[in-house]
Parts: sequence; C-alpha cells; structure tokens
Amino acid sequence: MSLKVGIDVTPVLNKIPRGIGSYIFELTTHMLDVEYKYLYKISRLKYPNRLRRLWSRGWPFFEIGEKAIFPVKFQIFHGTDAYLPKNGKIGKILTIHDVYPIIDSPEGRAAAKIRRALKREPDALILISEFAKKEFLRYFPGFEDKIFVIYHGVSDFWKVLKSKECDFIYKKFGIERRFYFYAGDSEKRKNLDNLLIAFSHLKENVQLVIAGGFLKESHRKLIEKQGIRDRVIEVGYVTRKELRCFYNLAIAFVFVSLYEGFGLPLLEAMRCGVPVVASDIEVFRELADGGFVKVDPFSPLNIAEGLRLVLDPQKRRTLVELGLQIASRFTWSKTATETRKVYNLVVNYVKA
Repeated sequence: MSLKVGIDVTPVLNKIPRGIGSYIFELTTHMLDVEYKYLYKISRLKYPNRLRRLWSRGWPFFEIGEKAIFPVKFQIFHGTDAYLPKNGKIGKILTIHDVYPIIDSPEGRAAAKIRRALKREPDALILISEFAKKEFLRYFPGFEDKIFVIYHGVSDFWKVLKSKECDFIYKKFGIERRFYFYAGDSEKRKNLDNLLIAFSHLKENVQLVIAGGFLKESHRKLIEKQGIRDRVIEVGYVTRKELRCFYNLAIAFVFVSLYEGFGLPLLEAMRCGVPVVASDIEVFRELADGGFVKVDPFSPLNIAEGLRLVLDPQKRRTLVELGLQIASRFTWSKTATETRKVYNLVVNYVKA
C-alpha cells in the first residue's frame, strides 16, 4: 500500500539529539518499502536553519490557534514526541516512549504535553515495551484497544571493534586504567548517587567513566565525600564513534536506573560485546533476562557486588556471548515493518 506519512522529527533538530532523535532517524531510514514524505515540525519555525542537519529534505510547519498548517498533503501524521495536530481529516499515530513525566512531575510541562496529545484523539498508540504499555494503562486505561507494542531496534553501527580502533580514547579523555562505563543523563531516575557510592566500595585499580551529560553539583560533592575524585572521569557529550569505543573498551557497561520505558543503551552495549551490570527491574528482564548481571538499584553494596562479578574472565565471556545473542533479536528493520502495519491499519480505518 502506498502511503504518505508525515513524521514529526523535531527531536532530530535539537542541538544534541538524544534517544528520541535516534529512534526517528533509525525508523525513517529503515522504512524503505513505504512511499511516504517526511514532514518536519520545528517548534513553529523557530529554528529553520537546523533543517540542514537532516538526511533529506524537510518541511517546517506551524500552528494557528490549535490547527496545524502543513505545506504538503499526507494521509497519516506520526507523532514521535508527545505532539499531535488537532486536524481531523488525517490519521494520527502517537509513539509514547514512557510515562515517567506523569509519575515524576504530573503537573509539569512534559506531562501536560502527553495529556494534550492524547486529547487530540490518536487513532493508534505505539508503546515501546510491554512494561511501558502496562504503565501507560495505569494512567490512561481507556486507550487499551488502540495500543501496539513495537520494540526499538539496535543499529548495526553498534558492533565489536578491534582494540586498536579505539586506543585513542585513553589519551583523548585521560583514562589511565581499566574502567566501568555509564552513558546517560544525570536525572534522579538514573540513580547515579547509588552508582557512585557503589563504586567507592571497589578497592580494585579501576576507574568509572561517565558520559552523556554533566553531573549535578550534588554528584560532585558526593564524589569528594566518597574519596573517588581521582577515579571518576566525566567526559560529557561524546560522538557516536567515541561512544561505541567506550562500550568496546569498558570492563562493563553499568545501567542501574530506577525506571526506564525501554533500555536501548543496554542492548547497544551488548551488541558491542561488553558485559552489562543493570538494575533488576521489569523492563530490563523483559528485554534481556539472563544476559546481564542483575543488581538491586537501591543497594550500593549489591551494585558493588555486581561490579566485582564482571571482573571474573569466565563470567565476562559468558555474559558477552549471551548479550550478543539477545541484542541480535532487536532490529530496526523489524521495528519499521511493525510500524508500517500500524500505518496500514490506521489509513484503512480513516478511509472507512
């Protein structure tokens, strides 16, 4: 079926695209068998020059009142970032990545965006895990019949490399020893306090590298208090190639979040052949049960035990093998195929 789909790619235009931006890029790249046109929402034309960052032509749009004004015609609008137009003559699909904004700050801006999008009557909702679906239905039970669970994929970009391809990392970032690796932001649910306390319990000659954002002042004070200032390296935002090398070189990737809707970094690390130490939470078990060292995210001592466990060579070999098998099940081609099915269902529903 030939389709014209407007896909909201606003997060790709952010100064530093994060997880949703990667989702949009991979989804559209792998949507090879559908005839569609990209439609780009860019904050009501605030940043038109950023369209140059896109991998093909984009069209900005804006709202007058609550009606969206589009420069091209299409059959379906796919909202990827808690936005849907109010326009009533097109099919509307909304991807919900998780409901953490509703949990963490129910009166906040992000939660309000989700509620507004849902009030604009989506024809279908895509949730990215069974756990995310269950959590969503706690707050919005009336949408159960419209939900489709479609997992993210893991790009072929994430792969095992030869060590010589990544040796530049040590000099560039001042890393002098073997290291554990964390990549992500520093918001509360990422649980960096307990990770730092856990790391302070390790007496081995190792370092902890933190990438993907900047620590809060409270984290830096905790590092000083725990006496690990010379063992923690904060590298901030890094390129994808640098991130891939960090995965490849690390003793283990450490992902001890209290709450996630999916867990893409966990699978990316596995594709790079690194052992993973991660929280024993429902969504991680759903994705990769048996393929990572499970730790209690509320217990620094238990996290420290998990970090020590992956120092054992035999344990590492077992985890790497299992991780590679698990990560291979998640492909963006599969994500695109399942998303196309939802497009087809929605366009037929709107025609009817």
